[in-house]
Amino acid sequence: MQITVIRSTFSAASGLTLLQSRDSNQHRYTLHTLLLSACAAFVLFTATVPATAADAANKITAITPTASRSEVHVHVTSSKRFPARAMRPLLHIGEKTFRKSIAAPGGGVNELVFILPADEYAKLNAGDAVSVSYEGDRLNQKNWKFGALQK
Repeated sequence: MQITVIRSTFSAASGLTLLQSRDSNQHRYTLHTLLLSACAAFVLFTATVPATAADAANKITAITPTASRSEVHVHVTSSKRFPARAMRPLLHIGEKTFRKSIAAPGGGVNELVFILPADEYAKLNAGDAVSVSYEGDRLNQKNWKFGALQK
């Protein structure tokens, strides 16, 4: 069986190549996903994704103990808004994850305030990586990096 390629069309948007080929006396269209095309599309896509280092627009704006000193409030802000979601935001510092948060003063969508037990905060190390994600986001598609913890 001999197949002659008559026309080949590449779509960068889908990463697919459409080949019009002739097999014997029949014309048929075959849709092939080419590994090279998929890799090229992946490289083009990932080139637009920001680096995983702390974004200059993400900041830890305050770390303050409460009046009773039993808790510490960690305020984080970002130029990229934190969306209102059914799943709660999570603060990750080093290997620890903190789930308790309150509304930001003024109700801003670019700020979150997390509440950490003071004894847990005391165990954290300066230099631990700080990030925010959302509960249930196993793929970490929404992830804000804040750099290293300064104590």
